[in-house]
Amino acid sequence: MTAEVRLQLYGSVDHLQLCWQATESILQNIAFGESAEEVRYNLLLAIQEAVTNILRHGYGEDPSDGAGAGWVELRIHHDEERIRFELRDAAPSFDPTVIADMEDPHADGELREGGYGLHIIRQLLDHVEYQREDGQNVLILEKALVPALDHVKS
Repeated sequence: MTAEVRLQLYGSVDHLQLCWQATESILQNIAFGESAEEVRYNLLLAIQEAVTNILRHGYGEDPSDGAGAGWVELRIHHDEERIRFELRDAAPSFDPTVIADMEDPHADGELREGGYGLHIIRQLLDHVEYQREDGQNVLILEKALVPALDHVKS
């Protein structure tokens, strides 16, 4: 089965809640095999982090204040092999793939604040890619789907 969904959010819409709900609905229909709930939650968390980064750092808005932010488009595509999330926005150009991965946040014995979003996204997804197209940031996040075994061979 193949499916694609596009969600475009503008203005004072609660971007985070709508992205979470739309993504959650789609993920419920995908067989992830073992630990499906954990995989679904991790994907939801990665999308939440990506949208929060777009709003907070790209547009300079606090996503929790409900104020009008720039637009965000979320495209979700899945087939038998993978699920692909594509996030588009018109914020200033920013390539998150060139940011160095965070060092161990506990290395000096203290938990540092901030910088976890990109780290979380990289840890939870199999592929992270950035493109700049027609004045838009395009962030592509992919996760391979492991087919559920119908039966175990002896």
